[in-house]
Amino acid sequence: MHARCSRTEGQRRRLSSPTSKPPPRTLRPSHAGIPKFYRWLSERFPLVNEPVGAAAVPVFDALYLDMNGIIHNCTHGNDPSTKLTETEMVLRIFNYLDKLVQIVKPQQLLFMAIDGAPPA
Repeated sequence: MHARCSRTEGQRRRLSSPTSKPPPRTLRPSHAGIPKFYRWLSERFPLVNEPVGAAAVPVFDALYLDMNGIIHNCTHGNDPSTKLTETEMVLRIFNYLDKLVQIVKPQQLLFMAIDGAPPA
């Protein structure tokens, strides 16, 4: 059985009005991503939180990256006062990718999803 959401008359009028705009949506960093996913992952796979030494890195066939977070953090992060040139931004992104690939060493595939999450 599905729960129904009831709206007041004012809410219905605002939603149906062609001139009304929806309120702006803002995401705070604590609400980004899938809620409680990290907790779920950590409880089921506790080794995900263990540091990996250089000699203990397992072999990976593929590395899938959601580039939106990498691009954001390498270009300005959460500090709006950070001003970088385009060249500096690209170099920071490439340096970060180089570090990730050197650590993980994917054997067959490096998949970089730029607009959306990597495939499951």
